[in-house]
Amino acid sequence: MPSQMDLLNASSIGGGGSSSLGDNNLASRGRRPLTPIIFAGPGSNLYPLCDPYSSSTTDALPKALLPLANRPLISFPLQHLVSAGFKHAIVLAPSHQHKAIEGALKGVRLHPPAVVGQKGAAAAAAAAASSSTSSNIAVVDGLSAGSKHWESSTNAAIVVELLPLGPYDGKDSNQSSKDTAAGDGQDENDGFRRIARPGTAELLRWVASIGKLETDPLVLPLDLVSPSVPLSSFLLSYYSECDPTPPTLMSLLYQRGAGEAVGREREKEGPARLLAAYGTSSSSSSAPLATHPLLLLSEPPATGAAAMPSLPIRTGMLHAHPRAKISTALLDSHVYVLRRDHVLPLLEARRDFTSLREHVVPFLAKASWQKGLPEKAGWKLAADGEARKTGSEGSGMEEDEEEDLDRPSEKTIARQGQALMRLAFERSSLSKPRKAGGAQLVRAVTCIAPTASMFTATSVPTGSGGGGKQGGGKGNNNASAAATAAAEAAAEEASHFLARANTLPTYLECNRYLLRALVAAGQSGRPVSGGAIPLLVGSMDGNAAGAGSGTGHDISSTAQLSPDTLLPPATSSSSSSTLKIGDRSSIKRCLLSPRVTIGKNVRLSGCVLMDGAVVGDGAKLENCIVGPRARVGERSALKDCDLGCGAKVGERREGRGEKFSREEESDDEGDEVAGGED
Repeated sequence: MPSQMDLLNASSIGGGGSSSLGDNNLASRGRRPLTPIIFAGPGSNLYPLCDPYSSSTTDALPKALLPLANRPLISFPLQHLVSAGFKHAIVLAPSHQHKAIEGALKGVRLHPPAVVGQKGAAAAAAAAASSSTSSNIAVVDGLSAGSKHWESSTNAAIVVELLPLGPYDGKDSNQSSKDTAAGDGQDENDGFRRIARPGTAELLRWVASIGKLETDPLVLPLDLVSPSVPLSSFLLSYYSECDPTPPTLMSLLYQRGAGEAVGREREKEGPARLLAAYGTSSSSSSAPLATHPLLLLSEPPATGAAAMPSLPIRTGMLHAHPRAKISTALLDSHVYVLRRDHVLPLLEARRDFTSLREHVVPFLAKASWQKGLPEKAGWKLAADGEARKTGSEGSGMEEDEEEDLDRPSEKTIARQGQALMRLAFERSSLSKPRKAGGAQLVRAVTCIAPTASMFTATSVPTGSGGGGKQGGGKGNNNASAAATAAAEAAAEEASHFLARANTLPTYLECNRYLLRALVAAGQSGRPVSGGAIPLLVGSMDGNAAGAGSGTGHDISSTAQLSPDTLLPPATSSSSSSTLKIGDRSSIKRCLLSPRVTIGKNVRLSGCVLMDGAVVGDGAKLENCIVGPRARVGERSALKDCDLGCGAKVGERREGRGEKFSREEESDDEGDEVAGGED
């Protein structure tokens, strides 16, 4: 039997062996311990790439389909779940985006969970053996599919149940807004606000009301890139906190870092700061991540001359946790495990709580130490024994039958044949008898990820190249040394990198990280971050420049492409997806999508060009994001600029730190679009 250290090492490489976490201790009885839920938000902080007020998937790019290293953003949380062994997930997205999301996922294939003990070449061979010619993601309509419909789709790596954003999504939003303004915003029939975009807390209550939340919810963000913290590590830390009972809240915080080295103008658009307070570590030495009592999570006090030089810290918190630590350098990953029998009564009692991040999580953190707060909120917590009895009656099971579900025997666990499952069982409260009776205390716990490091200065060793291909070095030894150095740098970066692509600076930085990881994997032949990056159907590596870049693309022989430039998969069957690069153009550290057209004598550095983007002759772009079907005129010079879907920049235009939205005629020639700074 492998040691605990071997299991943890395996679980940190593509979730190795962590498939037990998805089906975990109740798998033998057909029950899942956690229900993964992904909220596809509007992308308000990603304007002009995403327009939260648009109801079209052609005029504006939905956040779920925003390309990250040429993969749709929605594929990354799905890969996290598959690597941790989950086979089912609920995705809540606007109903008008469902068809587009389903179509985008057909072009993605997810890495299956690695097997414990599978390393190096064996893992790479297993990844290659899994055919990448078609998608392994099944998408079903959550409202029409039965609660167990996903179990029949055994061939898919994961089944995605698409649900709308609440009961009124797709209905007359104007009428809904009028109804909300006329009263307290609650429908007298079902208690939900008649609005098109409810908050995450409201959506969680609605999912439970339609029978889709049978177990504790595992909430994941749409935009998390976390090679340093696999989901399996977070879940193992959660199970280590389930003694004697599961916490009401388990969250993940991480250090700021990504997006803070992309220019002063972009830094202003980075993630908002939070004020976090947490107690001393309560985790055991065997837990993958250090866990702490979460005491406070709120917006920091205002700064400036008129601001009061004080922090909103209560003495009651310091009495309960005299060694509490306070930080403004932490960010919320929006990864939560919530105890269902605690949180649902709270959401019923406080229907004014509309957001998990803004309302529920801060309240639970305070309720863990502030006496009388649950009572003031009208939140009644049943004793543990009463909750178990109520759950048995509601499910139609006898109490001792429910007891067996909560505490399976060691023989049942051993029959699963998964070492990591046994490890999770040993660390959790499920291996110990529960104490009946007694009030259940509110407990909010957080994991703090290892300190993030910035790697924007790290560059992949390059050679002098030409003809749209990576140049050779000065011999095979130099090339081999460069490949080894690149792989080691990528591995070191992966051990620290964690960020959310929910703002323009962090989105750009996540693209750059994935670019370096994919290029390093292409040079070394190693798996990419242990399978943390989804595959594109028909392509194993992306492709990086120099890896098949001359096939299927129209790239001039005089164009210069650095080795750390990522090209879309080369396809010879369809000219419509061809990438075109003109004579004497220079492309460095860029991500290029299909159907991109780059003219002659163009200079691109550190840019992201999305599907159908066009850059005119002689243009110069540095650190720019060019959205789908956006056009940059000839001889324009842009730096730190962002172009939304269909935006148009006229000829000889100079810009720095500007935002360009969809085409609006602003002069007689109609060449330019309305642009401006935030």
